[in-house]
Amino acid sequence: MPKNSDGLSRDTASGAILSVSYEGPLPPAVEMEKYNRILPGAAERVFAMAEKDGDHRRSIEKDLVSKRFRADILGMCFAFSLAFICIIAAMYFFYVGNITAGFALLGFPVLSLIGKFLHKAQ
Repeated sequence: MPKNSDGLSRDTASGAILSVSYEGPLPPAVEMEKYNRILPGAAERVFAMAEKDGDHRRSIEKDLVSKRFRADILGMCFAFSLAFICIIAAMYFFYVGNITAGFALLGFPVLSLIGKFLHKAQ
């Protein structure tokens, strides 16, 4: 055993760490073959698991898209209703002679629409 400057022996060890990675839901074919050698039918089980995971992911994405669509539609309906109410209220205030309130209520939907179009343009 090698000794250090104090005359004490020291143990040395060397080693290596191997890291393997791959992309996608399935391991490479070589790995699948090894799985089958260790446990017959393991490759089919891995394929079934990957298919089940893919089906699950697609169902979640489909659900998310439909919920976003519904939220967008509800948002547009709410915005239209609010703008419509403001315009009707502004017309009423113009009719009764309160021009300041009429312009304030009319300005809200107009400024909101301008802001929305400017936001989309960016």
